[in-house]
Amino acid sequence: MSKVIHRKICFSLPEAAKVIGVTHMTLWRWTQRKNSPIKIEVFQDIRNKRRYITAESIKRLKNRFQTL
Repeated sequence: MSKVIHRKICFSLPEAAKVIGVTHMTLWRWTQRKNSPIKIEVFQDIRNKRRYITAESIKRLKNRFQTL
């Protein structure tokens, strides 16, 4: 289920991980890296501490893994 945060469509990490084809823990680790080769835009809900990744970031990551 998508959520709009700062006028951007975002998805939870588990949802994004399914689309990309990795585990949600792998995606979480990537969001923690400061020197990631692909820009991953993440927002954190301050009420429940859940992280949400933008649809643009999901698209970039999915394209990256389809070309490998």
